[in-house]
Amino acid sequence: MKVYCISDYESAPIFKLVNISTFEVTNRKETIGIFNMITRDADAGIILITDRIAHLIRNEIMSFVNKNDRPLILEIPSYSNLIKNEDRREKNGTISG
Repeated sequence: MKVYCISDYESAPIFKLVNISTFEVTNRKETIGIFNMITRDADAGIILITDRIAHLIRNEIMSFVNKNDRPLILEIPSYSNLIKNEDRREKNGTISG
């Protein structure tokens, strides 16, 4: 079983560091091409896709998930969204340490 990641540029290094096959995309056309390539791979078990990129192909993801049970597709926060949320929590005083 292979794990893949379709990611925005900022988030990609995190997944590459843990040796996950990562594809950096910047637009809808690229994203659809990579998504289709991965979903045709019989060994694909999990696709991690950052929320910023998933937004570009939401309909394609939902259509695929409704027809297939594998690979598992997990939408994860983009790195820039994580940083923004941390900054927001710090300003609101909600970080516990």
